[in-house]
Amino acid sequence: MRTSLLTSIDATSHIHLIIGTNALAASRCAKSLEVGATPIVIFHPDECEHEVHPAMQQRIDDKEVKWLAKPYHDDDISTLGRPELDGYVDAVFVTLSPQDPLSLHISTHCKRHRVPINVLDAPSLCTFSLLSTHTDGPLQIGITTNGKGWLSQICEYWPLSRLADVTDADIEAVMTAYTSAPSASPSLTSTGTITTSTSLPTLPSPPPAAKKGLVILAGSGPGHPDLLTRSTHRAIHSATLILADKLVPAPILALIPRRTPLHIARKFPGNAERAQEELMALALAGLRRGETVLRLKQGDPYLYGRGGEEVEFFRKEGWGDKIVVLPGITSAFSAPLFAGVPATQRGVADQVLVCTGTGRKGVPTKPPTYVETQTVVFLMALHRISGLVEDLTTFAPEAAAISPTPASTDTATAGAGAVAGAVAAAAAADAGGLGEVLEGWGRGGEEAGKKVGEGGKMLGGELEVGLELGI
Repeated sequence: MRTSLLTSIDATSHIHLIIGTNALAASRCAKSLEVGATPIVIFHPDECEHEVHPAMQQRIDDKEVKWLAKPYHDDDISTLGRPELDGYVDAVFVTLSPQDPLSLHISTHCKRHRVPINVLDAPSLCTFSLLSTHTDGPLQIGITTNGKGWLSQICEYWPLSRLADVTDADIEAVMTAYTSAPSASPSLTSTGTITTSTSLPTLPSPPPAAKKGLVILAGSGPGHPDLLTRSTHRAIHSATLILADKLVPAPILALIPRRTPLHIARKFPGNAERAQEELMALALAGLRRGETVLRLKQGDPYLYGRGGEEVEFFRKEGWGDKIVVLPGITSAFSAPLFAGVPATQRGVADQVLVCTGTGRKGVPTKPPTYVETQTVVFLMALHRISGLVEDLTTFAPEAAAISPTPASTDTATAGAGAVAGAVAAAAAADAGGLGEVLEGWGRGGEEAGKKVGEGGKMLGGELEVGLELGI
């Protein structure tokens, strides 16, 4: 078997042309910047099958990466490079599917013009490959399988319990079989013993795909990877298509395997319903292809996450027996905890009410009747915090379209003695900022703000905490 000529390249000031927007494209950009090269990314937004990977979008926004929002043209490789190379780029990285006709076309064109080309998972289309490396100061160690991916496949398909039992003698037997008989393929018996076969190379196959797909609705919690449930973490790694809400934070999205297609909801003002319809259409298409579709949400999917609506939608479409809902830690309880505000406390607050600060189509909701021993948590309220605080400090029962309650006016109206506060931009990754207080609140707001900033030890009748985490 022929081996490769291993070389090291000083890529300082080189121009690297990267085709694609996925996680691998983001990784290629990071590596190019690391070695001193300038990455140029080409993709047309209308032709992109999936959303731009968050890490790449961040580099584009920070102007670390040059983005050309246009389709690829053959003259790109001879016009976007350095003047000393007559405009030719130094290398091209294609992160599209190997089955994409454009991958073959770019490879053929680059080879014709002697421009180094690397295509994702397609050794025959590449003139060079990137090694797996370990760097320690000036020392760099690189490893390659020369396009023979059987080693990585073994690690992917063999159960971890079996891999853990592999001995040095087993590895030597595998390597001997591989180097002495290219047609031999290593396999692992049920007892853990490694054997070889001279038949066509085969590997243990993954379980056969079910005829029907699976949809998972999962909550990603208040925003930090450490607060994911193990079930949601497994779902992120097992899904074959991930449809994420817009506000799922980058640290959570970074856990998604680079080859898993990711679509992020285009929920900007005025487009929320259309974006939701688009997500549901993508989910249905994935289910019909037999995929495992993960609807990744923030917080808990059943607490202002439209989880119930989506379950109902999939049931009506005939997928009722293919739905799994995974809970998440809701900010309604985690944010007060990080702020040092117990939601309940004996003798102070014996009940909790969770409300939304925004009704359907942006219509303000009616504030709840004041209850002295009740802690009220508001979600999705930051954009109208001033109006909400005014409502809470002036609201009387007769103004509500509800049945009268025996509560007296002075206890039903949150006045100076029942102050409204807010915990803004609460996030598990920045617990130090949970006590930030917005200016311009209603009566008593300044005093409430001081106390929240000192640890927020006010509950029930003394404080109604408004939370805005965007779920």
